[in-house]
Amino acid sequence: MGKAAARKWTATKFGFAALKSVLIRSVIHKVERKGVIVMAEESKGYGLAWFVAGLGVGALVGILYAPKSGRETREGLANSAREGKEYLRNRTQQAAEQVSVLVEKGKEQVGEYVDRGREVVDRGRAQWEEFVERGKNLVNDQSTRVSAAVEAGRQAYKATTDPTEPVV
Repeated sequence: MGKAAARKWTATKFGFAALKSVLIRSVIHKVERKGVIVMAEESKGYGLAWFVAGLGVGALVGILYAPKSGRETREGLANSAREGKEYLRNRTQQAAEQVSVLVEKGKEQVGEYVDRGREVVDRGRAQWEEFVERGKNLVNDQSTRVSAAVEAGRQAYKATTDPTEPVV
């Protein structure tokens, strides 16, 4: 191992150790500030917090020991962000197109229902007019029959009360 490589390895080793030391001191300080040291088994509420903290430390360690340089890592992250942005743009456009298609189908169905409704109303109106006409004809027929019966009754009455007049 050359001197430059040894210095880089040592700096990385001590950089990680310093980071680890700072994290441990920070956690101990927070626990001491509360005045009580709680064992992990006894603290169910802090389990998620410790899990998230572990994820953060793991991600940080993963980035520090990644096989790519910082520039490559940043470029990779930027590319991933661009790809994600493009993916979201495409999915948004597809969703908008699908919504447009659904709206058009909805408009067509509503139009069909309105047309069917109009046809039913028109048929109902035609039937109603037919029933009204039948009713008028029935009333006229009955009126004519009643008038004829009344006239026949008059004639019969006159014939029984005045025998000299001829029955027409």
